Amino acid sequence: MQITELLPELITKLAPTGPFPTDVSAQFAYWRQLVTKRQPGDLPKHYLQQEDQLLDLIWQKRGHVELSELTEYRPGIYLAKGDLTRLKVDAIVNSASDQMLGCFEPDHVCLDNEIHVLAGSRLREECALLMQHSRLKPGQARITAGHHLPAKHVIHALAPKVTGEPTLELQQQLATCYEATLTLALENDLHSIAFCSLGTGHKNFPSPLAAQIALDITESFHAKHPEIKIIFCPYKDIDHNLYHYLLNN
Repeated sequence: MQITELLPELITKLAPTGPFPTDVSAQFAYWRQLVTKRQPGDLPKHYLQQEDQLLDLIWQKRGHVELSELTEYRPGIYLAKGDLTRLKVDAIVNSASDQMLGCFEPDHVCLDNEIHVLAGSRLREECALLMQHSRLKPGQARITAGHHLPAKHVIHALAPKVTGEPTLELQQQLATCYEATLTLALENDLHSIAFCSLGTGHKNFPSPLAAQIALDITESFHAKHPEIKIIFCPYKDIDHNLYHYLLNN
């Protein structure tokens, strides 16, 4: 089946009473809203199989980025610009919510939404099973499969939220985020891990300080474990420019 055939069937399964857009781009946007808002639990019969087909077709069009295509700024440390979800690495790091189930806000442009939509509903189901109604604490991280993403795994880390000045405690919590993700990479025999700029979005962590903490922790780790390649792939230009500057100085 093609995308134009799959989208109407998936939308009908998730929202039998409509509304039903007729334009393909509007159908995709509506399907994306539906899966973003959906709570984990029982899905309509045969839904996952058809979603698998849809995402396979979507990823054929999106393509992926190999590690060999990225610029190595320091031995084993890379900087990428663009879409973290397209990196074909052993793990990408998601700036997750404490429930680890995604954002649930269809109009919110965030990495958490992007990862859950493009990995597919199986990711939210795995996260729900893993968490069992528990919550992450700032600095903690958990690992799941990548499902439809090019990355083999997703490591979900909870960055601290900053209100006012980033205290020493908050700085330590952010450092612990990086330490926890790298520990999971080591424990799961991963050889490449790609980070977003943890904490610098709606968590309000100042970008210069966040970038310095990230580099301090990852470079110290890489010195002990050079077999693990580390990639930074921040979304915002300001964060990319900061990493570019710091890695060149």
